[in-house]
Amino acid sequence: HMTDSITFKDYMTPNAEGSYFPMSMARLYPDGEHISRLGSFVYNLGTASRDVCPSKDTSGWSPWYSNMEKDADPLFPDSKLPDDVDTCESGCGYEPWWTLYDYQASPDAGYIPWYKQYIAMGNKKVQEMDIKKLLLVFPLGARFSVSRRRIHMRPKSYYETLLDLRTNNIDPMTGFYLEATWYDMFHPDKLQALYGPPCALPKMPDESQIVSQQKMYQRVKAKLDSEGTSYDYIGFRLPSEVKKKLDCTNGC
Repeated sequence: HMTDSITFKDYMTPNAEGSYFPMSMARLYPDGEHISRLGSFVYNLGTASRDVCPSKDTSGWSPWYSNMEKDADPLFPDSKLPDDVDTCESGCGYEPWWTLYDYQASPDAGYIPWYKQYIAMGNKKVQEMDIKKLLLVFPLGARFSVSRRRIHMRPKSYYETLLDLRTNNIDPMTGFYLEATWYDMFHPDKLQALYGPPCALPKMPDESQIVSQQKMYQRVKAKLDSEGTSYDYIGFRLPSEVKKKLDCTNGC
């Protein structure tokens, strides 16, 4: 989940914000549509960025898509396609986690009530809001760093509640829920439910314009090629032996 050209050192560099959250995904709850930071799935992207947001405008994000399918085949520039690439043509066995939960099971089921109860805990404005949809930006894989000052913006009891929730709850959904809320957890002064995402995002299109993951890959490839932007491949998952070949282009 390390995105763009970001290294571990970047996470350890102090800054005025007291945190470093290189955002790699935005997701609309409870629907599941999302967009991804280009550098999170375009390997060796020529326009890679170390900033929290991939770009000052919306150009650093993919089109809105829904990967309610098996893993889509990665895309290679024709000149760099290895001869023996296994592109998961029969599917790599990935099933999106939000398909495993019925968000409409009851008024109290699903992500938004969970967010209001545990992440926006104690925030009266959020508790009084009738939130039908919630758009959140977050770093995949919990790739972030926070300062002591940021941590102390919440009382100890807040973290104890979340720890108890995760430790004593066999429902694996809580882990996925937390992944999308680390930013709001450590930024009570910037809750996305109140102030919106911290990055500029492409406008959500009509439902008919939400594309599949494979179509998203194709559109990103067409865009990068038309702009003359360099890259090696497009895809979230790739066999390790192929990645090694690409890593060793200039010798290992």
